[in-house]
Amino acid sequence: MYISGQYLLLTALLLLLLDSCIVLYTLIYRRMALVSSTWVGAILTFTVVTGLLFTSLRIVLEESRFLSEPNMPEAVLGMSVCATVFVVWQAVTLRSAGRDTRILLENLVCITEASAPNLNGNALYIQLLSDLLYHNLPVDERLRLNPEELSYAALLIDVGQLGVPRQLREKWGKFTDEERALMRRSPDIAAQILQSSVSCKRIATWIRLSSEHVDGSGRRGVSGADLPLAARILALASTFAAITLSRTYKASRSCTEAMEELKIVAGTQLDEELVDIFTQIPIEQVEACLETVLVRTGEIRRMGIETPDKEEH
Repeated sequence: MYISGQYLLLTALLLLLLDSCIVLYTLIYRRMALVSSTWVGAILTFTVVTGLLFTSLRIVLEESRFLSEPNMPEAVLGMSVCATVFVVWQAVTLRSAGRDTRILLENLVCITEASAPNLNGNALYIQLLSDLLYHNLPVDERLRLNPEELSYAALLIDVGQLGVPRQLREKWGKFTDEERALMRRSPDIAAQILQSSVSCKRIATWIRLSSEHVDGSGRRGVSGADLPLAARILALASTFAAITLSRTYKASRSCTEAMEELKIVAGTQLDEELVDIFTQIPIEQVEACLETVLVRTGEIRRMGIETPDKEEH
């Protein structure tokens, strides 16, 4: 079956434009999500996209010359197909690597937190809640965030607990005022740990500001629009997790009760718009996040990593 050279060139043109979009999307999607975009990577990406667009422009401007040369349309299409296969393979490989890294981090975080009765799946729970809230945001709000960065920030939100004495992390019963103040330093410690990495500087800022209140009544007085959207999402997820997960000094409360608690502090402690969006999510989806955490922590315990017994404290 004979296929016109014009159709072959048109197909090649569409493939090259598709390749450009994939490269740009991959760069934007992976922006600073633990895999930093170095100058070398940015320059290489710019060069690749420029080359693809230049070739596309040549096909448009020199169509008649390409059509006049025997087998040229087939050669251009073949080159475009090879470029597309390579670009897609790179994008899939990068996405797969990012997913594997996140899964590994999730497992490490779960194992670390399983031995602390006041954590016990907290970071994973915050990650699941943040992801759920992100996917329910308006499109324009989602475009302001890199979902991978948000996931990493949630999973690393408790890394500051490494700077808190272990006996305090594993304490049973209520904290004294001094102990409570020390525990509240966790976001600051996490930020200090993470900001040493170029890839995690933005994540460090989000975690440090996640303990602030939108009305400016927090420790730093940062309020409203000065608080990054990601920090406000983490604050909401952290608050919900604190209410619905059991602690040594309090019993857990139901997701329905937690929703009502969020409404009480909307506009003061938490972002009112985010609270409104989150409380409209079907309760079954929110409860599924908690169930996932309970299952994962249960699997870890079956591996032999147990939470310290109350009698030992």
